[in-house]
Amino acid sequence: MSALVSRLYNSQSIEQWQGERTMLHSSGIWGREPALEYLAEEVVKTGDVVVDLGAGAGYPTLRLAGMAGATGNVVGIELSDAMIEAARRHCRAENLSFRRGDVSQPLALADEFADVVTGFMVLHNLRRAEMRRTLSEVERVLKPSGRAAFLTMHPDAFESQWHLQFLSYDAGLVLTDERDLWIDRETAVQMFGIGSIGCMPTTPTYWMLTLAKSGAVTDGHADAALLNGFISEHQAAVASSKCGLCGVIPLQVRTADTPAG
Repeated sequence: MSALVSRLYNSQSIEQWQGERTMLHSSGIWGREPALEYLAEEVVKTGDVVVDLGAGAGYPTLRLAGMAGATGNVVGIELSDAMIEAARRHCRAENLSFRRGDVSQPLALADEFADVVTGFMVLHNLRRAEMRRTLSEVERVLKPSGRAAFLTMHPDAFESQWHLQFLSYDAGLVLTDERDLWIDRETAVQMFGIGSIGCMPTTPTYWMLTLAKSGAVTDGHADAALLNGFISEHQAAVASSKCGLCGVIPLQVRTADTPAG
């Protein structure tokens, strides 16, 4: 993980990721903005404690600080020193801080610390053991009523090229919502011109998933009915489909080193 971060995020590449420029990347247009809108409208509340895993140069993290408000607290976790330096310099708010940390290792955060855990374009970079540790740490730092929301590459986008298989991890988390994010021709033409269009993707490119602690169902959490219904629906879908969906228990995620075929 550290080698990948150093290669992608360093002092030479910092301008690609700093501030609003990164939102012009396809993941920003079709992924980050919809994810941030979803978080603002349905997940993050004023006064929430939010942890952003793989915060990068801090632009989405700063947006999260605005959602949490003056009574909230937002912590960005980032492994790259160059990115942390840029984030601290350009993304400032009274309720916002950045800490160096590897999201695939134990986090220096207390148990049940966060109301919300987020991550933008991080999960698909993790390998098997890293994914297991990351999801376990997410479960640990989330409050019983908390939720985690991640933006990542859509599993079908990987499968269409690499034929990757599912990997299963019992991380104590269940999927409560998922949204496919497609690259559309109209937006592509508007942003980059008609000459930029070759062959449009036939699968969703980005994927937004929201997780909650599986114990919330058995502990009588307010969202128990929603979780039970969601789980039952997707278990039925899995029974009628060879591949199924990623919403079954245990949580299933495709990762970068899954063997092909």
